[in-house]
Amino acid sequence: MVGSRRPAPAAARRLPRLRRDLRGFALAGGIGTALLVVALYGACYGATERASRAFVTDLSGASERGNMFDWFHAVTAIGALPASVVAGALWSAALPAAAFLFGSAASMAAAALRFRIRALRRASGA
Repeated sequence: MVGSRRPAPAAARRLPRLRRDLRGFALAGGIGTALLVVALYGACYGATERASRAFVTDLSGASERGNMFDWFHAVTAIGALPASVVAGALWSAALPAAAFLFGSAASMAAAALRFRIRALRRASGA
């Protein structure tokens, strides 16, 4: 990536600090708990990634599939930043539970939108 070579020496100097910084990962009591959290997150991501790719494939035609995957990943990346900001603000201002409730509500809204899109596609005969 353009410009990625400049920060590399600075990142290399910070590597000894990385171990210290990772100790507080997810407020884990130890490395075992942190590894368990990472493993569970990986399992969830692995279970949903295939379904989201299949959804994009179902919504796009064969000639536009590559372009649709580009858009899918761009929208996902652009949506991750505000979602993280909102979750962090809720975590800090209210309670950690508020951040998780917001995430649950957003997931339910996305599922409802998905079913609405599917119903519209079926109604149009696509």
